[in-house]
Amino acid sequence: ITSLAFAPTTNELFSAAGKEIRCWSCAPGYPLQYTLNTDHTAPVSSIALASDLSFMISASLDGIMRLWLFTMKDAATRSSGGGTKYQRDYGIDDATSGFASMDATSFGGASSNSGSNRGVKSKSLTSAPPAVTLELRGHLGDITCTACTQNGNMFASGGIDQSIMMWEPKKGKHIGMIRSHEGAISALKFSSDGRLLISASLDRTCKVFNVSNGALVLSLSHCSRVTHVDISTDASALITGTIDGSIRLWNWLGREGSTSNGNVPRRTNLFRKTYDKVDAEIDEPSTSVVHQGRVLASCHLDVEGVGSCFVTGGEDGAVRVLNAKDWKLVEDIQPLQSAKNDKTSIQHSAITAMCAVQSESSVYFGKADGALTSWDFITNALTWPN
Repeated sequence: ITSLAFAPTTNELFSAAGKEIRCWSCAPGYPLQYTLNTDHTAPVSSIALASDLSFMISASLDGIMRLWLFTMKDAATRSSGGGTKYQRDYGIDDATSGFASMDATSFGGASSNSGSNRGVKSKSLTSAPPAVTLELRGHLGDITCTACTQNGNMFASGGIDQSIMMWEPKKGKHIGMIRSHEGAISALKFSSDGRLLISASLDRTCKVFNVSNGALVLSLSHCSRVTHVDISTDASALITGTIDGSIRLWNWLGREGSTSNGNVPRRTNLFRKTYDKVDAEIDEPSTSVVHQGRVLASCHLDVEGVGSCFVTGGEDGAVRVLNAKDWKLVEDIQPLQSAKNDKTSIQHSAITAMCAVQSESSVYFGKADGALTSWDFITNALTWPN
């Protein structure tokens, strides 16, 4: 399983594996809704959803992205808080499907207030299999990752060609390109307000960009190739994972007790390594080797009774829960690993994808062996059988 995405308006989970995308209902029993054959000629590497499930982006190792439009089986029950329903009259222009390249300064239309488009879940509102509308091309080689803003006005894609491309999905237009990395892009993440874009790369850096103009805000150097990145909901903390299993936590610099809400422009040197000791005289970065292998997935979740936490998954099949404030190990989720057997050795399957559902205080995990699981942080138990 290479990618997971959750649709709050329909309470559905989308998983990508091979050349297929599957839609699961998150109702009791987790029934499979449908299987979507993407017609990609190579495995799907990443999927990105609009929060109101108006569209989906599928990216593949064949260098092509596809824009899918959804229809609802019972649209009359849509909550008014679920965002604007996507219509087919946005004037999608097939001639601007991503072959052109623009400078980063030609960006435009980054929303200053994306808000949360999550509507009230309705049991009678489900998605029908989407239809592909456009093919988006522009990357030279494999596309490795995608990310979408919460309001659905913009999405980004990264590939082995070391470039980050910005797109306007509702018009099917390529609106800009960022060339700042010297290695393949391994992960992308927008801040919750859509003003900052964070990228991870195999060039051993994680970079923060201003979405409104594509300008580089800050570059965070690492000793190993960076494989994953995520940012907290309030944009006060950033987590990076590397190929050697190291996890680093970075915090905003600012007045004591204050957090960042993602406003731009910003002064330089915004992020720093969080220190293990508040009063430490020596700068000791909060680097912890918590995985025996590459860090492949991470997400942010506000856990009841604990607060802001990052959940990480690695090639070793382990799942760690780390406090975003004091960088302490909150929990080590053992049930996600294989059951212990005295006669055979434990075989762990890598955690390859992760998706947090804040309203339910749960996280969905996708594994290298094709298994899907869900962990409830309130009951501390599996909610979806392995």
